[in-house]
Amino acid sequence: MSGPIALTRRLSQSSSSAVAATIQYATREATKSGAPASVLSIPSTVRHGPTSLRTPLTPDDHETAAAAVRQVGCTRRVFLLRPHMTSAELSGLAYRISTMGKNEGINSVLIATSDDDDASSLALPTSVVDTERKNTPPVDIGLKTGYGRIFHVSGGYDPRELYSSGMTGKPEELSSLLDGLHSLATATRGAIERSDENRDVVTARFRVPVITMPHGMINDGGYALCMGSYVLATRDTCFRTLNPYRGLAFDPIGLSYILPRLGDDFQQPSKHFPVGMLLALTSYEAEAHDMVETGLATHYVEAPSKLGTIERGLAEMIPWNQQGLATPPPRQFGQFDGILAAQSKDYDPRKDVNAQLRNKAVANLMDAASVYDAAGQEIGEASEELEMAYLGAGGIDDPSLNLGDDRGERFLGERHSDLVNIAATFDGIFKADNVADIMEGLREVSSAEPQDIEEKECSDVATTLLKDMESQSPLALCAVHSLMTKGSRKRRGESLESCMEREKIVQMNLLRGEDFRRWAESGAGEGQFKDWKHKSVQDVTKDEVEALFVQA
Repeated sequence: MSGPIALTRRLSQSSSSAVAATIQYATREATKSGAPASVLSIPSTVRHGPTSLRTPLTPDDHETAAAAVRQVGCTRRVFLLRPHMTSAELSGLAYRISTMGKNEGINSVLIATSDDDDASSLALPTSVVDTERKNTPPVDIGLKTGYGRIFHVSGGYDPRELYSSGMTGKPEELSSLLDGLHSLATATRGAIERSDENRDVVTARFRVPVITMPHGMINDGGYALCMGSYVLATRDTCFRTLNPYRGLAFDPIGLSYILPRLGDDFQQPSKHFPVGMLLALTSYEAEAHDMVETGLATHYVEAPSKLGTIERGLAEMIPWNQQGLATPPPRQFGQFDGILAAQSKDYDPRKDVNAQLRNKAVANLMDAASVYDAAGQEIGEASEELEMAYLGAGGIDDPSLNLGDDRGERFLGERHSDLVNIAATFDGIFKADNVADIMEGLREVSSAEPQDIEEKECSDVATTLLKDMESQSPLALCAVHSLMTKGSRKRRGESLESCMEREKIVQMNLLRGEDFRRWAESGAGEGQFKDWKHKSVQDVTKDEVEALFVQA
């Protein structure tokens, strides 16, 4: 056969062969360096100027890779270009973050979204600093993006794409996908395993902090990217769980461990109320203030334009291995070790004398860019001591002298969280032993005749929460409640890892279950589907729930 059609076929075959050869070569090179082949799915560059946002592993129907990494001075910026990732992209990004977190030649890893990230042009700006000079108005007018226009930052994987690809019938591929989410959560959290002096394996944190600034919505497994040292909430940042609307439970990132302990890290009032159970069962959308008041976020920065300031500060900050003021004791082939050890029982030649001084500048930058933080204090006027720490006795501006021990005079301003208020109002209801009792409690409040405006407001909120729960899969709701109970504070032997393992088993079973299949085939959006296997939570038996916790 000759002509245009035959030529097109030959070109297509030639192109496919070239792509296959490229993938094979790149995979061999990655394997030689000890990296998994999936690392090739996340483009990374240290060059100035544009870089391709597609890789040989990017699916044909995706315009770009889900994320890309770029060097910006002494920080590494992770651009999130799509809200959902493939299995290879999840594990590839996990490896890249893990590698960067152990790099002593940088000071941080910054995961952020910006209005100026132009994925459609297949090119990234070198830095937000560049675009900020052109597009950011002198005064941030404080407007939210608007209802229906909030950016979707991250949601883990695409459940409908997962179903249409036939992955639910391939247990090994399904397990690999969920393992990718697990690895991403672990990498972002900064957990690494290493041997101590007794050669015992211990878990430690990265030396370089991971910072996330999600300007938009995060849901379900997407929260894996928000488990680092700092989570900076803008006015558009929000979090919610959508999986029960799909017939699913928690993705294996440890939410059944995190949600029952909200408020613990910063000793917030929210720790006394069932905010985690409310979020898990009702798909309540926690907005930025809610996230900070519960510890889901560490700082509230309000304006997304602060990203330019933060990125510039990190880019110009010295790397981790140069931070500190003390000079290590001199050692000439170890001959001084014995003398110094005799002088001090605490002397250890392997000890980092600057350990307490590193990452202080990063912490101070986070505070400077924030309106307030989760610790419960707003950023106020600096004290004389803090000013002296910055300026020095001679009045010289030397930020390296600020050790960050005194964050200055603070004042407790007006702090508000609808989520915490609702959890406090319905405290007894959401502490019930099962989902049926929780829904019955809400039903009683919503059906009661209100006597005043406050009771009317309480009734309306109960009606909304109950309606949201009735729209979700009864089996998935019971599974989520059981996961939350097993991962609660009362179970002192639980860990983040044990909860992740349990979540994976349950999610694997639900992904291959009837409710998820019905929802995926319906084409209905979250909250619009009602044709579940069980008509209500009362129809779900204890044996059915327990079966979800058994590995198939």
